[in-house]
Amino acid sequence: MFWSDWEAEAPRIERASLAGRRRTSVVRVDALSDGAWPNGIALDHLAERLYWVDARSDSIHTTTYDGGDYREVLRGHPALSHPFAITVFESHVYWTDWRSSSVVRASKWDGSNVTVVQRTLTQPFDVKVIHPSRQPAATGNPCGVRNGGCSHLCLIDSPEARVCACPHLMRLADDETTCEAHEKVLLIGREGEIRGVDVTAPSETLVPTVAGPDVSSPAHIHFLAADYLVYWADTEVNEIKRTRLTGGAVTSVVSRFSAAPRGFALDWAARLLYYCAEETLLAAGPAGELATELLRHADLAHLTALVVHPLRGQVYWALGARAAGGERVEVARGDGSARRVLVRAQNHPDFAALTSLALDAARDRLYWVNAGTATIQYYELDSGALATLPLESGARPVAVEVHGGRALWADAAGALRACGDTHCDHLTTLRNNTEGVVSLRVWDGSLQRGGGACARRSAEDRCAHLCVPLDAALSDCRCAIGYRREGNDCTPIDEILVYPLDSDLQGIHLNASADSPEPNLLPPIPGLAMATAIDYYAAGEWVYWVDGERECVWRARRAGGARARVAAAGEGEGEARAALSALAVDWRAGNLYWADPRRALLHVARLDGTHPYVLLDTDPFAINALAMDADRGWLFMSGGGWVQRARPDGSQRELLHNGSAVLDIALDLQKQHVYWVSEGVQGAQGAEAGVWRMTYAGGERVRVSPASPGSPQRRPVALALHRDTLYWLDT
Repeated sequence: MFWSDWEAEAPRIERASLAGRRRTSVVRVDALSDGAWPNGIALDHLAERLYWVDARSDSIHTTTYDGGDYREVLRGHPALSHPFAITVFESHVYWTDWRSSSVVRASKWDGSNVTVVQRTLTQPFDVKVIHPSRQPAATGNPCGVRNGGCSHLCLIDSPEARVCACPHLMRLADDETTCEAHEKVLLIGREGEIRGVDVTAPSETLVPTVAGPDVSSPAHIHFLAADYLVYWADTEVNEIKRTRLTGGAVTSVVSRFSAAPRGFALDWAARLLYYCAEETLLAAGPAGELATELLRHADLAHLTALVVHPLRGQVYWALGARAAGGERVEVARGDGSARRVLVRAQNHPDFAALTSLALDAARDRLYWVNAGTATIQYYELDSGALATLPLESGARPVAVEVHGGRALWADAAGALRACGDTHCDHLTTLRNNTEGVVSLRVWDGSLQRGGGACARRSAEDRCAHLCVPLDAALSDCRCAIGYRREGNDCTPIDEILVYPLDSDLQGIHLNASADSPEPNLLPPIPGLAMATAIDYYAAGEWVYWVDGERECVWRARRAGGARARVAAAGEGEGEARAALSALAVDWRAGNLYWADPRRALLHVARLDGTHPYVLLDTDPFAINALAMDADRGWLFMSGGGWVQRARPDGSQRELLHNGSAVLDIALDLQKQHVYWVSEGVQGAQGAEAGVWRMTYAGGERVRVSPASPGSPQRRPVALALHRDTLYWLDT
């Protein structure tokens, strides 16, 4: 196998066997020409020659497989102005060119007979020729019979030799053919990545590294072994995220943070996430769903670390020096009750700026790092004894973990160290050159065994939402925010007002007052970005919203679970991505309506997004608001300065109002009135700004309330009606 490397100091093409052995540099691109960007490479299997295009010098080159017999095929041609990819077929080379947006070919011998094969609408990326000669048949290979004798992966090392290899979380046994499970992984959280290495041989990577834009500062790493999921709190983007240990997409599970999430823990037995948001300790399901408040206290604003003991049903946290009563470690039951102090800083001189709280469940110990004194301490949960590990002189620990009778810590100097977990004997260095570590965790599935208090519940006694442990044997049922507990069941609190705010949906009582703010009655919905339109389906407890950033329609259960995308903006040839706006749920027929104002289209689909259909082309009108009366079979639309109505199938369209800019519409279902917000322009009859009303047929038009600096409505932008009360958002 061959690959190109753009490294600025040494642009090159390398090769190795298919087993990754005998790696060597074939070509130093900058030594042969003025090239430095070997964008694409291709192989001529019959001639055993290597071809490549260089995007810096806009040229094509070739050598033999070992880098000999170098030749320049083509340079300085108008059709070779920004090459990206290349392939070889018979007597020609084919390449894609970004500047001319085309696919081109020429003679592979001397670059003659340059011909444009295809013009493309956008910049073409890769190019391949599909033909049997591009994958010539072999007479045999060392992996061809019984997978080469390998239990899992057989990699060809040469025409006669093979190497057995193993998938993630496995390693070769002594027979070098059989893979055996090896699920002890040291997860290292650093700025920009989470790396998983063999805890017994930390130079070996066991799982794919999690990196890229979804990982910034991965603090408080935890794992759920049963589901092969890794969790972390990202203190730079203020979210809790997760991904599979063996690779996959990174998803946000909790994003309702106004500041960096300093406290995050996982109860693998009860399958609960614990986290602290501002002054509140919450618990939620493993996907961030069903969030419930456990404890609200001003001290929690100064929480610096959090850990859970699943088998004892207890939660522990550290409070910083700014908390009332000073710096300390506290414990509470799994529901946040029976809170008490374990250790106070005033009584222990080493206790200062505590961080990186870790649990040794086997010994019932808490370990932590004192950033203020560069020490590691541990606390005996049964005896209450506190001890300091005797680290070597000059040590500056920043994160700690405990596993297999050893304390593992990251040092500010860039080393990972380990020693005995009581006397710090047998000190060893696990890795060097590992700077910027913010968290450590050892993935060991054998440590997540046992039931916990929630496992003691019978099938008839199961909780509808969350089971929260109280101790080793007792547990309690809790309902998600916005739900009322009735025995073990949970019923939603009815009649709430929902509105979007930043990256969140807020729900409050209809009689809430700014003088006495009500708590939010909607749990966090993970991954919600910018909700520009919302609606709901009460029978299924579904909340729908338009994501203005991702240009798609999502839905989730009111309790925060089952989040799914139900519609996305399409793309046309040569067109910008469509924008979506406006939502309406037909609760009788089970349909969902949304608008694409950029293309002047009205869409409809089933409530789960299946069977999508373009219902109307509203050009030249663009819809920005929808409202549905499913009982009487009317769909109301607005956009620009107009309000229309139509039947749910798009028939019987009527223009009801044509005036100044209409920002939103709402319906009084009992009195059959349409309300709309007008931004207002100066016209022959004066300013129209304010809230207006008319009948479903467009008659009896009246301004309900003007918008002016002296009125309650200064600049209303959205409306909702319930019974005889009008609600609006005012900017």
